[in-house]
Amino acid sequence: PPAAVYHEQQVMSMCGVHCLNSLLQANAFTEVDLSQIAHELDRREREVMAEGGLQNEDYLRFVAADSQNVSDEGNFSIQVLSEALKVYVDPTQWTD
Repeated sequence: PPAAVYHEQQVMSMCGVHCLNSLLQANAFTEVDLSQIAHELDRREREVMAEGGLQNEDYLRFVAADSQNVSDEGNFSIQVLSEALKVYVDPTQWTD
């Protein structure tokens, strides 16, 4: 018999979580996993922005804004999804 296809019921705005898990055909990621990646990306982005000076208008505007990597509703940026996939896929093998 053919193998069952892994599927998750859509919950809230967790499209990224469900997308990755469907792609990997397993319960590989949770909202918490992707949130941790998003917050790490936020931290790294703040470091890069701070290189222009902590009083720089662009930096101040950036740190005052909400995260661009995760929304309050649970949507994750493509950068978060790409970073998560690096656990399972070698990005040097990706093609355009």
